[in-house]
Amino acid sequence: MKKRQSFPPPFRFDNPGTDDEMLAQLAAHLGMLVLELKTDKKRDRALKKLEEEELPAALATINKPAFLAGHILGQAMELFAAVAADELSREPPPWL
Repeated sequence: MKKRQSFPPPFRFDNPGTDDEMLAQLAAHLGMLVLELKTDKKRDRALKKLEEEELPAALATINKPAFLAGHILGQAMELFAAVAADELSREPPPWL
């Protein structure tokens, strides 16, 4: 019997005190997606779900406007790319 691979759990903020903490938490989640999802198709699907469903809901729980999800996701991707390039001394994945 073939075992189905599960997607990462839905994204939730962990009581961020500042916008920088919020972006750091989201950037860390993006790093988890890179490690867990091995194909471009799975990553694209997870990013779309994150942007359209999970992130707006997570923003609403911390009293931020849900319509900013795309902008905030873009900022977190830039942060993750900068950290990956700095810590790994190489270019981040092409989908960022």
